Amino acid sequence: MDEKPLTVTRLLPPKKQTEWRWPAAANFILGGAGTGFYVLGFFTMIFEHGTTLNTHPISFGLLGPVLVSIGLASLLTEVGRPLRGRYLLHHLQNAWISRETLAFVFFIITVSLDYVAPHLTFKFFAVLSAFAFMLCQGLIAYSARAVAAWNVPVMPFFFLTSGLASGAGVALLIFSSHRHLMIDSLLLLSFVSVSLNLIGWFIYLRGSVKFSSPPATVTLRCSLATHIIVLLGHLVPLLLLALLKISTYLGMASELFVILASGSGLALIVGVIGQKAAIFLTSGYTREIVLRP
Repeated sequence: MDEKPLTVTRLLPPKKQTEWRWPAAANFILGGAGTGFYVLGFFTMIFEHGTTLNTHPISFGLLGPVLVSIGLASLLTEVGRPLRGRYLLHHLQNAWISRETLAFVFFIITVSLDYVAPHLTFKFFAVLSAFAFMLCQGLIAYSARAVAAWNVPVMPFFFLTSGLASGAGVALLIFSSHRHLMIDSLLLLSFVSVSLNLIGWFIYLRGSVKFSSPPATVTLRCSLATHIIVLLGHLVPLLLLALLKISTYLGMASELFVILASGSGLALIVGVIGQKAAIFLTSGYTREIVLRP
């Protein structure tokens, strides 16, 4: 006797979330770029000068905190009552957004102290705060269990690598006209950051991600934008960084060097913007709720 196929009752189809829009995406983009910029500058200084207090202009300005602050300020424009943001630190035990805020406070304080009175201790804790901030942002997305495309284990790693990649883009873009700052360690760290971000992106798209909503699968895995992100945001910068590295040995006209450095930086920034826009603005579909017999 043939068994009847089990029927599945679909209670709620996948629905695109509308709570997180461009202000939230801007927070993730600028927050990662600002902290990644500072971290990249710190390790550039370590590779070039060791643990001496010789300051390096990439890491010891206030650009990193400014970018992070603008990102958080843009997030406040999305909430109905911005003044209630003062309660963010009241939920440290159970909310990653509160922990992100705490990491931001420590980052601002330690970078400001180091700017006024440069010391390796301040730099070290600023870097720890920057890493914590990037991880908290990734865990904010991961903790959104209702959205299948966000609630994946690779999300914290992706946020770390995308922050470093966009930070490298900021450094390359800003210092492209200062050839003496384009030292080997900066180019190497930028190359490694882009490579790690490319690995994280492929793991996210093809590996551990198990989308339960077909719209998210189509958006992220099959869209033209995803292929453009890989080409423009990863392959082009890797090629340009390799050419910049070669130019340090063979010599290159200053004008061409500026074009390659600024082009690689801009491509990195655009690539990370594309990644986070694709994740949070176009693939944020809630899980389908079904009733199984």
